[in-house]
Amino acid sequence: MKGECKDKEAFMRVKHRQAILSSMIKRKELLLFEYFPEREVFILYDGQFQMLQKIEHFMEYLQREDKIHPEDKWKMAGFCNGEVRNSIEIRYIEGEGLVSRKNLNSVYLPKSLNEESVLLGSIRDVTIERRKEEQLQEEAQRDPLTKLYNKRAGTKLIEKYLRTKDPYSACGLMIIDVDYFKDVNDNYGHLFGDVVLKDLAKLLLMVCDKKDVVMRAGGDEFVILFKDIPNKALVRKAMQLVHSIRNQTFQEKEYSMTCSIGVCYLPENVSGYTYEQILKNADWALYRAKENGRDRYVFCDNL
Repeated sequence: MKGECKDKEAFMRVKHRQAILSSMIKRKELLLFEYFPEREVFILYDGQFQMLQKIEHFMEYLQREDKIHPEDKWKMAGFCNGEVRNSIEIRYIEGEGLVSRKNLNSVYLPKSLNEESVLLGSIRDVTIERRKEEQLQEEAQRDPLTKLYNKRAGTKLIEKYLRTKDPYSACGLMIIDVDYFKDVNDNYGHLFGDVVLKDLAKLLLMVCDKKDVVMRAGGDEFVILFKDIPNKALVRKAMQLVHSIRNQTFQEKEYSMTCSIGVCYLPENVSGYTYEQILKNADWALYRAKENGRDRYVFCDNL
């Protein structure tokens, strides 16, 4: 009788495991697995419960495995050992350096009288979902017309840089304002005004490095933070911008664009300044540039 009870219990245990895995299939999970912690055995199945791979000494295998992102191996180990419950997401290195993302869900069945404990789970590729989320997040940070950072996102990036920057690094802030932009819209129309702003945005990106922050602060006003830049290089950037903008041509209209630029430089070993403080200095310089006839840059020499 005892043998029959044990067999019945084992049978029910297997049926329970199959029911759990079947429910995961119904949720459109792509791969299924069983992990037995006491023996460190990991078994991978396809959606039809056909075994794809059986890995013994799984924890040792995990350390050698080069497809799981190195920073996520600890997460995978904790998940299998029960330290991380229910769900995790790991990065998986595909061929040619491509990285995919896998979501792992699990149900833990504790050890019973005659059966060892087991982790039942599913693996679903969520790479496309994450890319869509990242794309939406990126779009939320961008100005829809120029594709530069919008004011909110750009301000946050600049504030973060100023809070965390190396005190031995210098930086510079520029405010660029299109001269008489209202006349452009009035004389040529708003569609052409949009063309002017988009072309200017492209010019600004050409002058900047990838590490710099370029944003459209609103209307025809743009702000650039040049990271880790010497004073002389910042002067050259300002001079280059004035000349490049002046030489920009538009086939649609006989229009010559010019800009006024205010520049503030934060030297080495000077810290504690906020974005608002530096912006006020650059804005003061911008006002001087406009006062002095526009189509020029002016530096704020005294913070």
